[in-house]
Amino acid sequence: MTRATTGVHFAKGPKGPSMKIVIAVALAVLLSGCGLIGNDQAQILALQQQVNALSQQVHALKQSSTTAESLDLQSKCAIDAKRTFELLGYSYNKTSNGAVVFFASHFDPRRAQCFMLLTQNNLSQQYLSEDVFDANTQIGYGSMVMVKDKVMVCEMDSKGTVQMRGSGGKLCLSEQQFDQYAARYMGTVAN
Repeated sequence: MTRATTGVHFAKGPKGPSMKIVIAVALAVLLSGCGLIGNDQAQILALQQQVNALSQQVHALKQSSTTAESLDLQSKCAIDAKRTFELLGYSYNKTSNGAVVFFASHFDPRRAQCFMLLTQNNLSQQYLSEDVFDANTQIGYGSMVMVKDKVMVCEMDSKGTVQMRGSGGKLCLSEQQFDQYAARYMGTVAN
């Protein structure tokens, strides 16, 4: 009677190593390989964490550098605006006609320009004028003159064609409209 066998038969003896030894060696290699992969994954994870930490440090340095640079540019803009204010013949004292003249400056990093708002106010004559322009080139972006609470001249032009005291550009109808327009250059509202 012949018996049917199922399963695997292993060769033994001088013909070669037994299959049990081959499987044991393969299993040992496989298990040790998993250990190495596990170590590689741990090393990769540690390296990724180091990269993330370094990226955060670089980002923080860029931000502090950008903030310092921005403050430096704002400071330079204020100096440039003061120089322009004085070159135009103004001082912080009252003018001969009793007007008070002052300025504000703002460096716009998106445009890389230093803007200035020059204001003259004479309460006794009920006169107010405001001009927005580039502090370095003196290119005008807006001008408004009011007398006795009535807008006499009000012009705005983002292309920089407005000269001080008006001479071209889009007309504005109110002090509020001009103030909103000027705020775009002076950094008090979104551009």
